Amino acid sequence: MTRKMKLAALVLIMLQVLFALPADGQAAEFYAAPNGSSSGSGSKAAPWDLTTALAHPSAVKPGDTIWLRGGSYPGSFVSRLRGTSDKPIIVRGYPGEWPVLDLRTADAVLDIKGGYTWYWGFEVAGTPTDRVSAQATSFPGDISIPGGVGVKDADGVKLINVVIHNMFSGIGAWVPAKQVELYGSLIYNNGWTAPDRGHGHGIYTQNQFDWKRFEDNIVWGSYGIGIQAYGSGAAYLNGFEIIGNTFFSNDGGQLLVGGGAKLNDTSVIDNLTYNKAGDASWSINFGYWMFGSGSTNSSLIGNHFYGGIAYLQSPYPGATISGNLLYGGLNGPWRTDPNLQNNTYISASSVPADEISIRPNKYETGRANIAIVNYSKKSTVQVALPSGLLKVGERFELINAQNFHSDRETLTYTGAPIAIRMTGRPAPVLPVAGASHPRPQTFPEFGSFILRSLTGTATNPGGSSSSSSSSSSSSSSSSSSSSSSSGGAGAQHVYLAVEAEDASVEAPFAKLSDTGASAGAYVVTKQANAGKLHVALPVPKAAQYIVWARVLSPNSQSDSYFVSVDGGAEDVYDTAEGTWSNAWQWTMVNGRNGTGTPQTLSPRVFTLSAGAHTLTFRGRDENSKIDRIIVTTDRSYRPEGLGAVPGNNGTPGGGDTDSDGDGVVDSQEQADGTDPLDRGSRFEYLPAKSCAPWNSFLGMINVAEQQNRSNKQLSLTARLFSNGGAELGARAMSLAPGQKLDVLIHELPGWKTQSIGSYCIEHNGSAGDLSARMLFYKFAPQATLANLDFDYSFAVPFSAGRKGMQAVLFNTYQPGLAAGDEQQVAFNWLEISNRSETAQTGTLLFYNQAGAALYRAEVTLAARSRADYFVNLPDQKLVGMATWVPKNANAAFSLRNVRYIYSPAVGRFVLAMPIEAEHPTGVALAAYLDASLGSAVLEIGNASEKTNPVTVKLYRDGALVGTDTLTLQPKASQHFVMDQRLAGGFGVAVVDAAERESLIVSATNYRREANGAVRYMSAINAREALGMQLSGSYNTFLNQECDWVVGNASSAAVQVELVVQAIDGTPVPAAKLAAGGIPVNQSLSLAPYEVKKYDLCRTLDDNTYGPLFVQASRQTGVFSQVIRIGSDDQYRVPLDLIP
Repeated sequence: MTRKMKLAALVLIMLQVLFALPADGQAAEFYAAPNGSSSGSGSKAAPWDLTTALAHPSAVKPGDTIWLRGGSYPGSFVSRLRGTSDKPIIVRGYPGEWPVLDLRTADAVLDIKGGYTWYWGFEVAGTPTDRVSAQATSFPGDISIPGGVGVKDADGVKLINVVIHNMFSGIGAWVPAKQVELYGSLIYNNGWTAPDRGHGHGIYTQNQFDWKRFEDNIVWGSYGIGIQAYGSGAAYLNGFEIIGNTFFSNDGGQLLVGGGAKLNDTSVIDNLTYNKAGDASWSINFGYWMFGSGSTNSSLIGNHFYGGIAYLQSPYPGATISGNLLYGGLNGPWRTDPNLQNNTYISASSVPADEISIRPNKYETGRANIAIVNYSKKSTVQVALPSGLLKVGERFELINAQNFHSDRETLTYTGAPIAIRMTGRPAPVLPVAGASHPRPQTFPEFGSFILRSLTGTATNPGGSSSSSSSSSSSSSSSSSSSSSSSGGAGAQHVYLAVEAEDASVEAPFAKLSDTGASAGAYVVTKQANAGKLHVALPVPKAAQYIVWARVLSPNSQSDSYFVSVDGGAEDVYDTAEGTWSNAWQWTMVNGRNGTGTPQTLSPRVFTLSAGAHTLTFRGRDENSKIDRIIVTTDRSYRPEGLGAVPGNNGTPGGGDTDSDGDGVVDSQEQADGTDPLDRGSRFEYLPAKSCAPWNSFLGMINVAEQQNRSNKQLSLTARLFSNGGAELGARAMSLAPGQKLDVLIHELPGWKTQSIGSYCIEHNGSAGDLSARMLFYKFAPQATLANLDFDYSFAVPFSAGRKGMQAVLFNTYQPGLAAGDEQQVAFNWLEISNRSETAQTGTLLFYNQAGAALYRAEVTLAARSRADYFVNLPDQKLVGMATWVPKNANAAFSLRNVRYIYSPAVGRFVLAMPIEAEHPTGVALAAYLDASLGSAVLEIGNASEKTNPVTVKLYRDGALVGTDTLTLQPKASQHFVMDQRLAGGFGVAVVDAAERESLIVSATNYRREANGAVRYMSAINAREALGMQLSGSYNTFLNQECDWVVGNASSAAVQVELVVQAIDGTPVPAAKLAAGGIPVNQSLSLAPYEVKKYDLCRTLDDNTYGPLFVQASRQTGVFSQVIRIGSDDQYRVPLDLIP
């Protein structure tokens, strides 16, 4: 039984995680280390000491990160770091290491001043000499205990996943500090004993303005109370959020909220407390029994209190108290007040059911708190982990919260429930200087654990392994080095990154400045066949290595070096053959292998032993620039941008792994719920520049729909390009927050009839700020202004293009079944667009349904240009797949197939629909299928080089109505007609493959007339059901109607909220939407694999548009589409709601 938070709170939390972090590429990184110095620069090689780092050195700006290297930091510390609300400063334990702030003296504290700073992933430990006082006071003078962590004069502070123990009090968060959050932390063995009682709490807090949040913490072993939100009549008790915490074995009681002042605007939700049998301390004291000052707008909801006494002090009007489970002693109001019956009471003579509570960590993927209530006293408890927490094959660590440093198990996730031992556990760790005060053994009746993934982690933070600190490199060129697991079973890859300007140079090589270079500088030779660049490589293990270089080669006269290792044979490295550019780009070091032909060896592989080596670049062409070099064993690695190397958090010399090379680091993919080992599994947001095709052939009208999804003004420049990439015209535009703008392409300067090309948008925002699509409308010959008849309409998304291989399905069968339809011809029009600023080349390959090769074309595309290919062989009916393989892995392309149906009977094209190419993927894909008005067809292709087992499951009304298993050969495809199984209804197909980076799937829906003729056809690609908030829009212009589809593609129920807004951003009245059965402003439960379809636009005004939102209770499982319907059902255009 897993406790759940209210949907609104969960949505709010996820929005904070997604939008509060600093933007990539805008922040600097600094370092502090136990051997650091006040005279250091804060670099990795010259770190600061901790006192200096926390004093806010002038170099540290809002949004920057200070990494704490592993080891002990003795002393007392004051932090004056101050970020901003949108760019907090991050102080965090360095990946794979474990920093410990060792507070040894009575006055030692971590005193947090400043503000808007996050403290993350380290330990604060005290070493008191005595825990027993002879003085009955809260401030004894006869014992020496370090003070703990204090937050008083600092707003916007977060403490995340920290460990605090053996202090006077764990943490104090006081009235002057606003918007303070303590999250995911372990707090134990704080306080002391005295003649009157135990003193010192895990958490002590008061608040006046805004809020303080305490969420998902584990607090045990306090001499006083686990958490005390308390004060006398002069104190303030406002705005507390106490959510999802675990409290147990705290001597003075587990949870106290209340005191001499009125309790206002406070939520105590989904907490779990445990008291061992015979422990008479309170589990909850809500209102505080000595004062009973009452409450306003407060709640005690969904908590589970096991053992101890639950106190509720009257009066408590204004408080919502419901959904709680109470086992143990109760004071009067619980038993006598009829308004408190919406709680579950279990008498002390009964035995509660067992419970397993799992709280996934919102800041670190693969991490969760687990609490097990085991009154049945099982020796082992089977725990099923939530979907997406870990991936099959992922290594993880299970940590006993009562022995954080010593009771750890390393396991591998198989997908099955994990077995957690509840017997044979050691006694809880003793308090320092507290041997006379042992903690009770809670096992096997209760256990608290921390689960954390070990994927990509070199050492175990907080474990018994030795930690390291930074040191200066003695080599002639400084290199950053890391090792990480990258997809294989324990395969450790090496990454050595070197700034070229840090290497040793021989004239005429020179070091010059460039703001576009990764560290602001690069090297170049101004004389052909002269000069050398020597790069020192401290190779950690014997292996085969490849080399990447960030180069700038403007033309064929400035694009090569001679490269050798350790004075060995030289070969020519052609730095940008065919991809010459005035922009920096990453290319692999290659070789001609004595042939004289560029890139005969690509990549060139170097076999290196462990130890010191020297990589030498000798000048060949003048003016060929080199910025940064990365040497690695990982052949799947592709540098992006400035060249982050795995293991260093996303920036050069300090980034996170991008194991699949899709441009999204693994940690972000885990947060998104995507597969970090599958290039086709990722969120795609529009960057600051994106494009879509335009087409004025056949009399088509093109409309670019653009919407500002951000809360800031966007300045846009729209550019129209010809088919050959020449700019035809431009227009400046501006979009207010939330504004939608439709651009008629034929009104732009440079537009031409009977032409094709690209329409591109550049804006001053960030990725995801803009959503955009291009609509194509083809009027029928008989259309008039009074009677808007269409042959067809379809939409294609804007895109910056995709890198690497893409695949798309084709089908030359015409779908009509009416008499005479057999004369129709299905044209498959493949569009390849080069989204790069330089000419690019690649290979287009066609395969039949069995996977046999049909046709191969070597294609060269000028910058921003497009090429078109047709698949429509007379009298030859084919289905199959086309793949596009670019020569340059860093070049971006768009690929799609637009299927047109030509009718000789009327002499024109009468149907059309696009299918976008995709990166193949192996994750489960969801496809909406609708056979209520005709046919629904699922098209599946295997774009990989491996034989691929595939499972297809079809659900209608949440029930499984069919399962297909098939084995697809490489490049083979298969079609499934789902009409009979759907029986005139609609549902969802879930397609899953055994191989990563393998599948492409599209769903095609046809409307058939009574005679079998097709009235419209529409297609949309199957997608991962991802995102906690999906957004899209409706449009009732042109007499359009629309269906709104909301579905659950997972095996667990999910809660969603639907939001419909008018053009000005105000909510559409619920009463108006209720006429269409649309349940807005309330929680809607979707059963596993259930799909809802709402007739949305019939409830809305004509000639308007506005945004739609679906807010889900979890990150995975939900999908949604708006299907635009032409007047009299002349066309249907499916549009995904996107994260």
